[in-house]
Amino acid sequence: MCGIVGLYRRDEKPVADEDLRRLGAVIAHRGPDDERVWTNGGIGLLTHRFSLEDIPGGNQPATYEHITVAWNGEIFNWRELAERFDLSDVTGDTTLLPRLFAKLGDEALPLFNGQFAIAVWNQQERRLLLARDPAGILPLHFVDLGHEVVFASELRALLEWPAIEKEADWEAMAHYFRMGFFAAPFTPFAKIRQLRPGCAVVFEPERSMHHRFYRPVYTQDYAGSPDQAAMDLIDLMMDATRRRLSESSPQGLFLSGGVDSALMAAVLQRANISLPSFTVGFFGQGDLKQYHFTESFERPREVFNEFAEADATCFNLGWPSPQHIVADDESLTQKLSDIARWLDTPCMSISAPPLFFLTGEAAKSIRVAHSGGGADELFAGYAHVDPSHYRDCTSVVGRYLELTQIFSPKALAAIGSPLAGSAAAISELLPQQVTDSADVETETLSFVLAAERIGPLPQNILQKNDRIGMRMPLEMRYPYLDHQVVDFAQRLPESLLVDKGEGKLVIKTAAELLGLPPEVTRRKKVRLQAPYATYLDEPRVERFFKSIIAAPPAFPERPYDPQKAVEMLFGVNAKRVWRRPAKVLLLATWNLWASRLVD
Repeated sequence: MCGIVGLYRRDEKPVADEDLRRLGAVIAHRGPDDERVWTNGGIGLLTHRFSLEDIPGGNQPATYEHITVAWNGEIFNWRELAERFDLSDVTGDTTLLPRLFAKLGDEALPLFNGQFAIAVWNQQERRLLLARDPAGILPLHFVDLGHEVVFASELRALLEWPAIEKEADWEAMAHYFRMGFFAAPFTPFAKIRQLRPGCAVVFEPERSMHHRFYRPVYTQDYAGSPDQAAMDLIDLMMDATRRRLSESSPQGLFLSGGVDSALMAAVLQRANISLPSFTVGFFGQGDLKQYHFTESFERPREVFNEFAEADATCFNLGWPSPQHIVADDESLTQKLSDIARWLDTPCMSISAPPLFFLTGEAAKSIRVAHSGGGADELFAGYAHVDPSHYRDCTSVVGRYLELTQIFSPKALAAIGSPLAGSAAAISELLPQQVTDSADVETETLSFVLAAERIGPLPQNILQKNDRIGMRMPLEMRYPYLDHQVVDFAQRLPESLLVDKGEGKLVIKTAAELLGLPPEVTRRKKVRLQAPYATYLDEPRVERFFKSIIAAPPAFPERPYDPQKAVEMLFGVNAKRVWRRPAKVLLLATWNLWASRLVD
């Protein structure tokens, strides 16, 4: 993993090293092992490298003939591509990239199986290409100011450039306040954009062009039995896991009590590979108090940890017990300001605090963590994806928003937010956003899965994982987001995804074929999250959040009425508010993030 920044000047005014270093200084944590600057007249690139594979020629920016590449990530199929295109002098993915782009141009992008954010400079054509991987694992932000283009791995770097105005994007903010994340290509700022997953943008002296090089296609044409689908998934996961194993750096497995990471562990065990595993949690247990939709929708009690369940997975595989990382409940408030700042772009994430503890402890002994991220979005793991919730509704889109939104337009109006009207428009915009990004019908389960793929997965879950992980630093790799696994998941019909209201049928069947018992594979879905529903009953915690929500920063102006928000979330009827902890954390995260802009 790395951090990259760049400047492209259409007027060919030379780029100074100090300008690049000014931008790169705020993301130096992404690459503590090396810093390199490359300039050539009106183009300049800087990389901060987090060196994981000891490969000759791995330094960057990397140049071959008229192509120079600065990038962040991993190309896991670099050996196959080097052999396929007869690139005999390739020693790793960094040496592959400029050679392959010199040979194929933009046609190289669909060939990559990996996680990446790439900047490619073509000196002959004075042409800059920016591209982001199909799953949206790694970030890339940019601003086109006309005479110059500025780009960086993280938004915070662009805020260091004086020419970039910090004008707020109210439409984008409305999406955050309703859904809990910013929908790509938008950011909190009107002038700053982020690349959408599977998309590229090209900047030339006289024009700029956007194009999509990867488009999910939900065919649902797989005709095999559940056992055959499970065996196919095992083979694909075996290949995906082997591709992602580091050859040089210490690595481990993030293991919850769920079936996703259990299958990953079983695949490793089948391949005779043993990795240290890590699991995180809090001590205690409490009532759920309507954090989720109904008591029958997910667990009626808030689960503080899955230590026993993770231990059972390891016991059944003959592995050593995972390292138990106990999160400190007091730090849920003390560290929240740091977490909100590290997120770079705010997103509401109940799982951010436990991830902070998990990555922080794991990074003391490993540099690469294998994660089960993406399995729920691909294989219908979340309760709100259950088809039974949509069968009698008048609109799949409307029902999906009802089940996943945090502040409905009505709730935003109740706290005096000027964003309520724009938030209501999301109901009309979402179908177009999904169908523009994927081949899918709007009245099917596939629509819900596609909406998860293009929205909360890259813009909330993976964003949070990247920003918090790279602060340690720790790279996360995702076998379920392997290109071949993703394509396989998109072929599965509903009957192979959901059984009796429970999702991930094919994952559960695969885990059982590898010897894991039903008590491991058939557990009720539990989200990685901090137990805020219980902790909000503690006066200390309530005072903390109340003080933050009562004083929203004026950026660009207050997005809600503090008195009305405090009354809703902490007044006499507060415990009856639907998804109260999510609402509290959304407003608190926004305020903590925005406060740095007005300090």
